[in-house]
Amino acid sequence: AKVRSNTVFNTSDNSSNNPTVEYRIDLLPDGSLRGAIRKLKSSGVPAFDEAVEKAIEKSLPFPRDKSGEVPASIVYVHRMKE
Repeated sequence: AKVRSNTVFNTSDNSSNNPTVEYRIDLLPDGSLRGAIRKLKSSGVPAFDEAVEKAIEKSLPFPRDKSGEVPASIVYVHRMKE
């Protein structure tokens, strides 16, 4: 939810196509980034992919989950129309 709220990308695409980008984010125990953000799958829309990557960076550090831990890695999937 934090990344989605930080994503700045406007689209006027009214088609049924819903481009999806996937990133792998490796985290340290304090929620900060460990290494580079890695794109696993492009949406095919470079500007959208870049907007999502910037939103991930803006969302750092990531919060702890319900168990009080920060996951070591996250595969983040972001669909343009959600």
